[in-house]
Amino acid sequence: MFKAALILVMVSSLAAGVSPCLGQAFRTGGPPPASRRTQPATEPSNWEADLAMLKDVQAPRSERVAAAQRMLGSSEEGSRVAAIALLGAGEMAGGPEADGTQLIALEGVAQFAAAPEWVLPLLQKLAASDDTDRRIAAIAAMGSVRTRESVAALIALAGADSEPVRQGALASLTRLTGRAEPGGNVLAWRTWFDAVQWLPEAEWRSVLAEGVAGRADRLSRQRDQAVARLVELTRKAYLEVPAEGRETMMRALLADELEALRRLGLDLARRELANARSLGPAIALAALKLLADPIASVRLDAAEIVHSLAPADIEQAVTTAILLEREPAVASALLRILSRSPSATVRPVVLHWLALPGPAQPAAMAAAAAMLEQGLFSEQADRDRVLEILHDSRQGPLATLPEPALRLLAGLGSEEDRAAVMALLSAPDVAVRLKSAEALSRLPASLDSILSAAAGDPGLFAIAASATAMHRPTLAGFLGLYRLAASTPEDRRAGLAAMAEKLEPDDLLSAARVTVDVPLRQALLVRAASLQPAVNVGGPTIPSAASVEAVVLLAEMRLRGSKPEPFGAAHELDALAAERGADAAEHFVIQCLLWLGRLEDAALMQAPAGVWLDGLERCIGLEHAPAIAAAINVKFNGSLSSPDQTRLDELMRRYERALSEIPPR
Repeated sequence: MFKAALILVMVSSLAAGVSPCLGQAFRTGGPPPASRRTQPATEPSNWEADLAMLKDVQAPRSERVAAAQRMLGSSEEGSRVAAIALLGAGEMAGGPEADGTQLIALEGVAQFAAAPEWVLPLLQKLAASDDTDRRIAAIAAMGSVRTRESVAALIALAGADSEPVRQGALASLTRLTGRAEPGGNVLAWRTWFDAVQWLPEAEWRSVLAEGVAGRADRLSRQRDQAVARLVELTRKAYLEVPAEGRETMMRALLADELEALRRLGLDLARRELANARSLGPAIALAALKLLADPIASVRLDAAEIVHSLAPADIEQAVTTAILLEREPAVASALLRILSRSPSATVRPVVLHWLALPGPAQPAAMAAAAAMLEQGLFSEQADRDRVLEILHDSRQGPLATLPEPALRLLAGLGSEEDRAAVMALLSAPDVAVRLKSAEALSRLPASLDSILSAAAGDPGLFAIAASATAMHRPTLAGFLGLYRLAASTPEDRRAGLAAMAEKLEPDDLLSAARVTVDVPLRQALLVRAASLQPAVNVGGPTIPSAASVEAVVLLAEMRLRGSKPEPFGAAHELDALAAERGADAAEHFVIQCLLWLGRLEDAALMQAPAGVWLDGLERCIGLEHAPAIAAAINVKFNGSLSSPDQTRLDELMRRYERALSEIPPR
């Protein structure tokens, strides 16, 4: 569907027959950008090579047209002679008609914004030929010769009997003059030309420039409207595509030649990510390719997508892009990507952007800080240069510097610099305390200062936990962290759990024993139980004593917490059997079955009455507690000891009291 719409846009622009570059020149009084300029070449043409290219039917058409333009635009005499021969109705040996060379040359003339005036007589001669294709091509080329003589010749051709010739002449007149009002009325064209034909040259040029500039503006507006419509239709089409097919369409949009569709692809990718939908490697690769896009805003959006997707193996592509980038906003986005995995290759570029105040400087600070952590500032000259830039760029109190700058100052600076950053841990502003703690967290010598500050500031707990895990991954470190408060129980639990990831089984077990937070204690025991056991070379695998004890404590904890997990994990029951004996494991299973109401299964297992009574006590608040009591009476059939019978009666009285306390519905 977009192919048809794109063709519509292209055809409407081509049919209008005016060069946007020429319109820009008339509007601004200067030439268009060199990358878009279409004008006769000024460099000498190697006309023999160009002629060979022009006559090579195997060569790409665009290269043949470019060769023709070089010949026509050159001031070299030999090139001019060859071009005249080309357009002189096939007078060269072999004749151009056989291979379409002359038609290619005419296409080259038509693509000039302003073709050389000397070609007009040749074009007029071809426009009078009997070959319709050659006539139409010559008339189209005459629209590039911006002279009064060309206008007069085209007006004459517009009165021809041949409809293709007449329409071609009218289109060339419109392109040459920019006038839309005469339309297809030949008399109106003659009337207009009679009024301007004898104006002085300067005034004629002014009239021509005004008309062409106006037409360029109209074409630009029409194109913008067509592109906007195309984008809207494409967006709707994308939303109608099934989810599994959207990535294919998005990849095509990201690779499209039309800037507006590339932007649409980037916008759709952003929206998918904002809605927590994953995008595959193909989209990341397409976004990576757009880091070399000629449009800075497209490169910026592509860099943001790459940053969000964080694909693997992108260092080379991003490094190449940052080495070539000159736009600060785009460089900032690329530097943020590089901060994740910096390389020594980009050190000069990072220092360059670090020294330039502007939107890229904060990202350059973050990249430099990441490079410091990776040991990529090994040269003292580089370290001194970073410090020099930091001191030069500082325009206010130390507290106003961003966190990466404080990190660099603490890591590269003097003892006085580190002390100054450390003093910010007691700043009145919580944001300043947070960034100073973050900046110092990479330095082992700063850990105690961070812990001390966190003792009076729960907001620093997460940073203190991260620093402790990094520099003091021991039981002592865990216990020191355990004494601190956090902003929320969830934050405290998360920080301690992350710290526990660094502990060995023995330390995990000790940590679990002092932990009263049930979810955290369970997490510690699960980790202790799941750590790889020691292995005897040539013998069986032997779990560590700490791992076995953790399994036992975890099983008992789950049962006490009313989450018996009917038969327990196999390794938990094995550990119970190994640590406490087979009977203990079986008793645990019986109590689980009683909790779940599977009384028939429990009755098949052998256990003393005390185990059943323990199970009943754990289930005393459940609706099937009386059924458990009845099952006990049936299983032991009057053989309960006096203490066991007394305990059973007391448990049932507890159940009845609990039942009576339930308010009526």
